[in-house]
Amino acid sequence: MRQYYFFITSLKDISLDSTRLPIGQQEFISSLMDVIDPKDVFIFNALRYHFDNINLVNILEKKDDWTQFGIHSREDLTEQSKDPVNLPSYMKNFLESIRYEERLFPKLSLIDELTYRYYKYLQELPVPFLVEFVRFDMGIKNVATAISCRKYNLNAQENILLLDEHSESLLQSNASDFGLIHDYEWLGEMLEAYENKTLVQREMTLAQMRFRFIEEKLLYDYFGINRIISHYIKLFILERILGWNEPKGREIFENLTDRLSVDENIFTGLN
Repeated sequence: MRQYYFFITSLKDISLDSTRLPIGQQEFISSLMDVIDPKDVFIFNALRYHFDNINLVNILEKKDDWTQFGIHSREDLTEQSKDPVNLPSYMKNFLESIRYEERLFPKLSLIDELTYRYYKYLQELPVPFLVEFVRFDMGIKNVATAISCRKYNLNAQENILLLDEHSESLLQSNASDFGLIHDYEWLGEMLEAYENKTLVQREMTLAQMRFRFIEEKLLYDYFGINRIISHYIKLFILERILGWNEPKGREIFENLTDRLSVDENIFTGLN
């Protein structure tokens, strides 16, 4: 336990103004696994399933792309995709629905349907902070998708996830705020960013919103699993931001459409 507290107190603050990562994702994961309470490993691994989701769909779609921070190796996940013995329940159900042609949302892409199932899985975990963050994060993603569908005349039915009672408003409302301005306290800030800012500026606004949410929720939470979760999420966000500053990364990023930006998301990558 002493090692755990030392690990927590040794973590450096993560700021969006940072010019380098205080610790790499893989180093963070390795160091954490040496000290974390075994009962919390399950919770932390649930976050890493985000990367397994991406890798699983790439395998199903026969793509070579691979994200390295998931739980499963390429070889293991390839085998599990055929016989899912050691996958979480939502992945097993997803693979079974494909096998028997009984998908929940056949009009959605595979990654969107798996993201929906993942969202529901995370919502059932006994960690209120994570549940709140996921609900907040997926609300942002759904609104971002709705804005892009409206702007580019895309089929909203094929892109917006039916996550909660607000999803129907995103599908049906013609109001500029989708009729949700009183339901999402952050919606005005987000709409302003999409109206008046460049793609990079908008992404930074969303990152700031996520950081602010985390810091407000964990103002007096110093040592528990919530602190681990929040640090990992912040690390993920910062790593993505720093990738924009690499010449090739910035060139690719700035040429993305809003729609592709929505797809590159913790949870499909934290917009």
